[in-house]
Amino acid sequence: MSKTPWLYMPTLENEKEMPLPDSELRHLVYVHRRRVGDQFVLFDGKGRIVTAEINEIVRKPLRMQYRELSREQISPGKKYLHLATALPKGDRQTLLLDFATQLGVTNFVPLQCERSVSHVRANSYERWMKILIESCKQSHRPWLPNLQEPVAPLEYLHECKARDGLVLLADPDGVSPNDLKPNTLSSVNISLFVGPEGGFTAAEYNGLVSSGVLPVSLGRSTLRVETAAVAFAAIIRNLFDL
Repeated sequence: MSKTPWLYMPTLENEKEMPLPDSELRHLVYVHRRRVGDQFVLFDGKGRIVTAEINEIVRKPLRMQYRELSREQISPGKKYLHLATALPKGDRQTLLLDFATQLGVTNFVPLQCERSVSHVRANSYERWMKILIESCKQSHRPWLPNLQEPVAPLEYLHECKARDGLVLLADPDGVSPNDLKPNTLSSVNISLFVGPEGGFTAAEYNGLVSSGVLPVSLGRSTLRVETAAVAFAAIIRNLFDL
């Protein structure tokens, strides 16, 4: 049998067994094709997970009875990975959010850069949240990443400085990730800056670097925004054992 499916239910703080949201119920029965006696996992995106077993399925109208087998509260990790990135165009935003969520990014920050080619729209956050939920379900991640409001690079740098930690910038001319000083590996907060495909302006770049942001190279290739962001997150995740 395939791995146990995860379903999103944001109301798990209630100890009482609650009906599954209709979309999740249909997905469990018609996509995962689960039957009586099969198990599934509910998560609320805040570390709570419930393992449950199907007792009964009625198809017209579709409804289900289940019993709770176990309940667990998963603590967040000891380190936090903040990804501040310019937005790519269209469906490439989906790839960025999906892959970075699977890699354990804890905080997404859309950067409004002077050379940005894509901007936040009225329905962006609703669409992005759906992507994050689906990615957490697929990767069995109990904590949903946080989505922040769009902000200019130098404004977000103030927030990075306020919480302390390591701040890195994707830059072809930067140092190799392997050359990061050993004492930085104990940082609790690691913030990553990724600019638009046209790059940060001189004012943005100089403002970041002069404030202590360390440029780090991802290699010689010229990468798209979503590729650079995901590669950066993967490299740092491995290096810092996140």
